[in-house]
Amino acid sequence: MSTAVASPRRRLARVWGEVWRFAVAGFGGLLMFGIRLEASEEAAKPGTDITGQVTILVQPVSNAWLAVDLVLGLGVLVAMLFRRRWPLPVALLASAATAVSGFSLVATAVCLVSISARRRWSDFAVLTPVLVAAVWVNHVFWPSSGSRADMVVSIALSLVIFAGFCAWGAYRGARRELVASLRERAATLEREQHLRVTQAKTAERARIAQEMHDVLAHRISLIAVHANALAYRSDLPPQQVAEHAGVIRDNADHAVAELRDVLGVLRGGEPAATAPPQPTLDQLPLLIEDAQRAGTPVAAVGMMPDFDELPTAVSRTAYRVVQECLTNARKHAAGLPVTLELRGAEGPALDIVVRNPLPPSGVPAQIGGTGMGLLGLAERLALAGGTLRHAVEEGVFVVRAHLPWSG
Repeated sequence: MSTAVASPRRRLARVWGEVWRFAVAGFGGLLMFGIRLEASEEAAKPGTDITGQVTILVQPVSNAWLAVDLVLGLGVLVAMLFRRRWPLPVALLASAATAVSGFSLVATAVCLVSISARRRWSDFAVLTPVLVAAVWVNHVFWPSSGSRADMVVSIALSLVIFAGFCAWGAYRGARRELVASLRERAATLEREQHLRVTQAKTAERARIAQEMHDVLAHRISLIAVHANALAYRSDLPPQQVAEHAGVIRDNADHAVAELRDVLGVLRGGEPAATAPPQPTLDQLPLLIEDAQRAGTPVAAVGMMPDFDELPTAVSRTAYRVVQECLTNARKHAAGLPVTLELRGAEGPALDIVVRNPLPPSGVPAQIGGTGMGLLGLAERLALAGGTLRHAVEEGVFVVRAHLPWSG
């Protein structure tokens, strides 16, 4: 539920809470005042003592004191509306008013419940003496017929009733805090879940973007090499022109299809059902063949490991390493030979070393790059538990990748 919807409801609930509490306090105050008024009228009638025992004489209450009772009760009723803003002063005023006002008893109970919900011992320490004194003065000032023992019992019973209101208020305050803490915990969990979902989406989008870079950079670099050949070699026979144009067309089709799949995922859809599986080292011969057709001689040296025993995730990452290195060589050192070495065995690790000579000084790169390819590749290997290092050694650019065999 949004805040714009919940806020008016909360305000309406608070207004309704104040209305019914004010109505109960007002009706209860009138009821208590009526009982006191009736008791005063009964006390004014002459009575006969037939037991001969000494009893407390009850005197009728003057109209002036009844008026004071009514005015104080109405004042406490109005002050009750401000108990949330000034809880302790309002509670003290209401408690003191009960000394001479029966009208204010119910409103005082409401104020005690409200301030007890705060559960502060300092509030109880200040209120208790005032409340005890007010109850005692009330029973002395407005005595009822009966013995002194009856009056003591009545005072004790009144204090127990007020203590019950305080306990009820403390319980409501504890329950309110518990509900608030549970709501806050639920809101926190919801925020954390939303954050985890957002992070997962961001990580997945970054992975897809890296995948798109690896695939499209390879395809577009092939297109650029063959397009350069068509642009600068006007002496090519028709057969070679057709061959270059066919390579450009095939790689453009592949690039468009792969781009469509990636963009479909980024838009929230699913990749095409006919999308090919992610390449692994099993397709390394095709990758080398593409590079050689683009004019980059590739020599594989050393003993190649058994790719069938290599885990799929490691094989896929290794394929991307070789693909990125061949793409960079085609961009920055076109036509120069590349040496590829893969060594490893099941259990320890897979090591990849790619070397290509630097182009002569002053020769510009045929295709511009962003410089982010190797950075993204290093991050990919780090996620797989491997490492990537690259450096220039005696005029040769060397890339070394180390991947755990188990992935």
